[in-house]
Amino acid sequence: MKKVLLSLSATFIATSAHAVTLAYYDFSTAAVTTVLSGSSSSDLNFGSQWSLGTGNGVSDTTLIGTNGNVAQAVFFNFTVGGLGAGETITIDRFAIDFTGQYYNTGSRYSLTHAVGGNAARVDEFPFTSNQTFDKVPGGGSIAAGDVDPDAITGLVNGDVIQIRFGLRDTVTPDPVEPYSVDNFILEGTIVPIPEPTTSTMLLGGIGFLFSRRRRS
Repeated sequence: MKKVLLSLSATFIATSAHAVTLAYYDFSTAAVTTVLSGSSSSDLNFGSQWSLGTGNGVSDTTLIGTNGNVAQAVFFNFTVGGLGAGETITIDRFAIDFTGQYYNTGSRYSLTHAVGGNAARVDEFPFTSNQTFDKVPGGGSIAAGDVDPDAITGLVNGDVIQIRFGLRDTVTPDPVEPYSVDNFILEGTIVPIPEPTTSTMLLGGIGFLFSRRRRS
């Protein structure tokens, strides 16, 4: 009986959800460093105020404007692919490492997303010096208390999600220390829909075992 149960459990567990790295950029080049098999992710777009440095993205603080608009952002587009029948992706986390000096309460960062379009600057939060900006959709930020109430679930093959990071400051005169960013990452969970045969097998097998126990 134990062997049958173990066999049925193994069949069911094989289709369980599992966490994966969807896209990761180490800034050695603008190209994605690691991407989920079957999916694709664009080169990093540095907008007008950032550029590719030596293993990071850099910007002189004098170039970071006071409005943090789209042109002054670093972003990428991830395209879902390689999923099996019935599988979807839930976004668990996206984050970027920041190196730079906090100056005043006018210094703000924005880390946003959009599915099927361009991410807008819809949230801004103060930052401290040298930190990881970390966002958990449907939850809260690990590092900065930045809350995104909207979970990102049900992504299927062909869906595109844009992840965007931007800064602004209101320091006068502009400081001279450069800003830099590194380790831009998007993480998620592949969620399968259990095949009817698997569910039927599990329930039928358990029912059969209990039936045998009652007869014996």
